Amino acid sequence: MLFLAFLLYIDIHRPIELLDLGVYKAEAATIHKIKNNFLICSRQDHAIALFDETGKRLVLHNQRGEGPGRLFKPTVFGVTETNIIILNNQKSFNVYDHNLNLLKETLAPIPTGKIRYSFQPRGHYAETDSFLFFAEFSGYAYYQIKKSHAGWDISGYIPEESPNISTINYHDGLFFMTSAYFFEENYQINVFHSLPKNKDDVSGLQQALIGNIQDFSSKSFPGLSHKMRGSVKKTVKTIHGFIVEFTRPDPKGSDIYWDYFDTQGIFQKRVKKEDTWLLPVVNSHEVFVVEDGERLILFE
Repeated sequence: MLFLAFLLYIDIHRPIELLDLGVYKAEAATIHKIKNNFLICSRQDHAIALFDETGKRLVLHNQRGEGPGRLFKPTVFGVTETNIIILNNQKSFNVYDHNLNLLKETLAPIPTGKIRYSFQPRGHYAETDSFLFFAEFSGYAYYQIKKSHAGWDISGYIPEESPNISTINYHDGLFFMTSAYFFEENYQINVFHSLPKNKDDVSGLQQALIGNIQDFSSKSFPGLSHKMRGSVKKTVKTIHGFIVEFTRPDPKGSDIYWDYFDTQGIFQKRVKKEDTWLLPVVNSHEVFVVEDGERLILFE
């Protein structure tokens, strides 16, 4: 019995080749949990694929275009109890069931001008017919969007413009908010269990993760009025606490670092990574690691 369990563990934790999933460019991909399976959405590949815990591809949709069932720069707008909602080219919606069968159901387009789209829009299903919508990479704004008989009811909070914009990423029920660029000797990641209504609302603040980067020299970059020491990529929740993934600017590129924190938010260690980055399962506790841009490994 123990031997069979060991074999199952090895099978589940073996590397998953991205090419086998139909994904060639994982830099802007996302993963969501769909019951016992996973959905990977690759904006750059114009593709979505469903795979199981062993990495076996179950379904692949990669017909490029903007017609029914086709995909163009898709992003996961939300996952409900029965459906997967894909925002296609920031314009129209494709609705699928959890087996990735395209449904006839359609959603009204979001009115132009109501939302300031940015590079990588993210959707998170919040409650019945309600979605949280924000941009993970640019972080200019986030919105609460609810379906209504007239289409969409939209409310939102847009952070004040500043040289250092806010950025948000969501993982396993928590929202991680910080400055997109690190200028000071310490960075701070604010961990919220609910998004604030405005810049002064801290009612949903759970804790803060503070990392010291005083040994990192400041460097000038085009478009930034201040010299920066680093740039945040994402923060994820783990069974042992949290990991903050950030880059340190370098003339030959950017070095990637993982800062480990315990569940109380106390810094534990810093590890430099090469050709490796975190890819959290947005709506679940799992975290994958992307190695060399070619394979997925379930993080332990």
